[in-house]
Amino acid sequence: MKNTILELSRIISPPGREDRVRDYVKNKIAGAETVTDAMGSLIVRLPKNADGEGARIMISASMDEPVFVVNDADGEGRLRFAMLGDPDLGSVSYAAAEFENGLTGVILPLDREKKDDVLSFCADVGASSKEEALSLAATGVCLRPASSAASPSDKLICAPSAAAKAGVAVLLGVYEKLAGVARGNDIYLAFTAHGKVGARGAGPAAARIKPDRAVSVSAIPAGEGTPRKTGEGPSILALGERFVPDPDVTDALKRAAEKAGVGYSVAAEKKAGIIDAFSIQRTGAGAPSGAVCVPAKYIGSPAETVDPSDAEGAAEIIAKFCLD
Repeated sequence: MKNTILELSRIISPPGREDRVRDYVKNKIAGAETVTDAMGSLIVRLPKNADGEGARIMISASMDEPVFVVNDADGEGRLRFAMLGDPDLGSVSYAAAEFENGLTGVILPLDREKKDDVLSFCADVGASSKEEALSLAATGVCLRPASSAASPSDKLICAPSAAAKAGVAVLLGVYEKLAGVARGNDIYLAFTAHGKVGARGAGPAAARIKPDRAVSVSAIPAGEGTPRKTGEGPSILALGERFVPDPDVTDALKRAAEKAGVGYSVAAEKKAGIIDAFSIQRTGAGAPSGAVCVPAKYIGSPAETVDPSDAEGAAEIIAKFCLD
């Protein structure tokens, strides 16, 4: 799990440009039954192969991460940008910049009094004119701040998009646990696109799958005044931003955690952000939905911090849930 999260965190995946993560997942599940929908979401089917209820269960996690996108340059050759998603502006000053085209630079504050205004930042890429800067990274090229922070322990992962990609790692863990076992339900693992811009990809994926019940996986804030800590197990969501989980699904997840022997917490956390379950539960005729979250520190910063054991626990819970 640790290596998977680390490898995924090295991939820049702006909303709508998740192809490199999608290719990574395809390589990990070579030979599985897959389809890529019009939004770019990758849907993996593990068909029923044993007696059982025969329900259609959708497990979802987004592949993308919040980034900046170049929209101009100034006369001094500094690139200006807008936000795509919700990166943490308070943490990006003087961070190294990684561009999706391989360019590197430094993110600089233009006005230190306006830390919450994206217009008060720029990226220095060594250009001396507007034209030169835009020749290096044209309008529409995405970038993210790169972390120079070391992980606080050998156990933890501290990396750009570690929290954003933890859900993808969890779904891959679920796949590994279910691929070789008897399954009485049809399981669909949806690696969704456009997640960090309002969970836009989850709805069309759910419309294709038509699940009887669904669970989404995402990160949830830990530390910094929250009751959660990394390393103490995943959180089962009781309330989220614009999302009220189905109580039967939530109870089933709790039972699955207890059967799997996985420690967990229950979270009512609107700061968890808009997650895939928000879109899934109200697509088409609707689907009873719940959520399992991986606790993470410093979400949206260049130093997102997660404990892989929490992601492993989430995979254990969801795999058990899928087999009930």
